[in-house]
Amino acid sequence: MPPAQSIPFWQSLTVSSTKSLGIVAIIALVVLYSLPWLHKQRLLASIPAIGPTNPISFYRFRTSTFHANARAIVEEAARKHRIFRVPQVYGWHIVVSEKQYIDDLRKAPDDYATFSDAMEEMMLVRYLLGPTLNKNHYTTEIIKHQLARNLPNLFPDIREETLVAVENKIPLTEDWIKLPAYGIVVQIIAQITNRILVGVPLCRNKDFLNLNIGFTMEVNTGKRKLQQYPDLLRPLVAKYFTSVPQRIEQALQFLRPFIEEKEQKLKDYGKDYPDKAETFLSWIVDEAQGEERSPIKLTNRILMLNFGAIHTSSSTFTHALYELAARPQYIPALREEVETVVKRYGWSKMALIHMNKLDSLFKETQRLNGHGCLSVTRMALKEFIFSDGTRIPKGTIMSAASAIPHLNDEVYPDPKTFDPFRFAKIREKEGQGTSNQFVATNNDYLAFGHGKHACPGRFFAANELKLMMAHIISTYDIKLEQDGVKPPNQWFGLSCMPNPRGSILFRRRRD
Repeated sequence: MPPAQSIPFWQSLTVSSTKSLGIVAIIALVVLYSLPWLHKQRLLASIPAIGPTNPISFYRFRTSTFHANARAIVEEAARKHRIFRVPQVYGWHIVVSEKQYIDDLRKAPDDYATFSDAMEEMMLVRYLLGPTLNKNHYTTEIIKHQLARNLPNLFPDIREETLVAVENKIPLTEDWIKLPAYGIVVQIIAQITNRILVGVPLCRNKDFLNLNIGFTMEVNTGKRKLQQYPDLLRPLVAKYFTSVPQRIEQALQFLRPFIEEKEQKLKDYGKDYPDKAETFLSWIVDEAQGEERSPIKLTNRILMLNFGAIHTSSSTFTHALYELAARPQYIPALREEVETVVKRYGWSKMALIHMNKLDSLFKETQRLNGHGCLSVTRMALKEFIFSDGTRIPKGTIMSAASAIPHLNDEVYPDPKTFDPFRFAKIREKEGQGTSNQFVATNNDYLAFGHGKHACPGRFFAANELKLMMAHIISTYDIKLEQDGVKPPNQWFGLSCMPNPRGSILFRRRRD
């Protein structure tokens, strides 16, 4: 009798046992991949939820009740809870309302929580403009260092473009002329901003400016479309069902000749080439590396800089214009300050530094009319632990409720009253330090964010806005259609903007 031969294990399995093993393997994989999800749900369950938590009711609440009343809901919840969660398209958004939590977000290292990843998840820019915008932050470094350092040298250009843009859009008439406030402001801001981004003559090209003004709306429209589809389909949706690719191509046609000219001079002479214009486009051509040097990538950078600058600055200025026109009794003091300072320093960056009342006007404007009810936004790249031990799962977006510190009556007496000179009086009382300047951030003032990820362009924006307002109040009389009745702000979910249908009346200054 021949000895029994051993056979491989797999050959000894019956069909039934093979199926059983397959089922076990599938169950094991499901459990393995479910564990992080279950862990995330357990951590989130410990945080108070605003609205229902079951999927169907969550969707209905988010798209109707919350979107229509986000500001009131967030402010009420922030008064009741130190930390809570609100529903958004991308899931639960964690909101904190105490200084210790704000400090935790501000101090978080970039390998634990970042602003850029939060914005990427909220805006889905990687599908619309490519992934490198979030991965390569060289333009942010240029804004923080090169742009800030060169503001005194750039001031004459900013001043010249302010005069050209304002006088082109707001006629100097003897009688009152009614103009759409936001519509006029956004065109002026776009022209001044692009004087620094791309220079003359492109900053005065109406088609180029309109393209950039409209680009923000088109990106937002594209984002909403993308949110309706899974990740797998989003690249196709972005390419074929949004207008963003066509706008990028149009912008490239405007920018390509300037990019190629700067590239050639850079090859011929190096970074110190003759007749070099100090524009952001020149700086990024100088500094871009690898694939970022391609004209399409450089174009995307210019578009995104416009995206981040035009509408935020236009909103702030329009809010300030409405607030001032509603309180014309403050205009003489502002004019006196501008004239006194300019007489001493001329029209210069140094002059703007000494316009404390004007600086205060914009800071108070943003305290009560910020870009939304959340700030200091971060995404948790790892499980994030607040200083009190509260744990936030990886991949969750977190923010601070800005209304709580901004309406704190211990910091700001009578906090709901608009006092344009509030911060000027604080500076006069406490000395000429920088802690209460428009661009300064702290746990009690979050309009620009806070910490190392506070808005890097705020120094340029402050100069642009203050110079523009100083020129307008020195040149024009202004008033509202209805005396003292400021057009109500418009809220879209968590975001706020000045009323786009409101108007301002202008005429040549008479006193």
